[in-house]
Amino acid sequence: MRKCDRDMVEAKAKDCLEYYDQEKGEDNKIIPCLLDYRLDIDPKEHGECQRFLTDVSLVVFSDYRLICNFVSNCKSEIEQFECGRVRAGSD
Repeated sequence: MRKCDRDMVEAKAKDCLEYYDQEKGEDNKIIPCLLDYRLDIDPKEHGECQRFLTDVSLVVFSDYRLICNFVSNCKSEIEQFECGRVRAGSD
């Protein structure tokens, strides 16, 4: 997570520090955690970090499969409302 340095995370998003030094991969929750704090980050001080998180949020929230634990946490609602799935070849 080099776009958002440790000092910024410590100052603006202390809850995310536990994930900062973890190995990258699907089990690391640094990005979802920092997204919760995106609007608290001063773009004048940490513009690169805020731009990065804004770009990531645009991608993540445009594709529910990328939201951490979304399908498993919302499975009953997805099935109940028949939403959230696109089948290959569908228009």
